[in-house]
Amino acid sequence: ELYEYIQTYNEFKLPQISAGTREHPNVRKDKIQKDDVLNDLIHQKDPWYTEDAQNERPFSKPFTLERENLPLKRFVIRENIRSSAIIPLIAGSETVGFMFVSYRTPTVFTKELKEVIELFANRAAIAINLFQLKHKRRQAETLQEVARIVNSTKGLKEVVNSVLEQLGNVIEYHGASIQLIEGD
Repeated sequence: ELYEYIQTYNEFKLPQISAGTREHPNVRKDKIQKDDVLNDLIHQKDPWYTEDAQNERPFSKPFTLERENLPLKRFVIRENIRSSAIIPLIAGSETVGFMFVSYRTPTVFTKELKEVIELFANRAAIAINLFQLKHKRRQAETLQEVARIVNSTKGLKEVVNSVLEQLGNVIEYHGASIQLIEGD
C-alpha cells in the first residue's frame, strides 16, 4: 500500500493506492485516525522491517479510540499479515509518503530483499515528488493568471467568471461562487 503524505500540511491523501489481494477489500481508509499506525510513523525516517507483525507494536496494540463503523481489528490482524516492511518515501528532506509491503507468510528480510523494496520506494518517492511539484507549479501559474485577470480592464463579472474558471484548473469541484461584500 502506498500513502501520499503532504508534509507541509501534516496530512495524508486518501484513499491509499493498493496492489495485491485483500481478505477484506471493502475496508478503505477515508480518514487517518489518531491511533492508526501511520500516525506513529510520521516522523520515521528509516525503513522498518518486522518479521512478526502479528505480535509487534504498533501493529498489535489495541485501538484507543472508539471506532464507529470501522473494523475493530488492526490491518495486520484482519488481513493475516505475518511480516511487513514500512518504508518512508523521502524526496530531498521531505517525507512524501509511506510504502507498506505486507506478507501473509513469515518472511525474512534479507539484504537483497531490502534493497529491492527500498529501490521501489525510492522510485515511488521520486514519482510522488514530481507529481507534487507539477501540481504546485500549476497552482502558481494559476495564481499568476488570476492576478493578470484582476489587473486587466475587464468588468467585475468577467473577472469573477475568469477567477472561477482558473480555480477549476487546479481543483475539482461541483460548484463554486464568489461573494462580494461592500463596505468596511
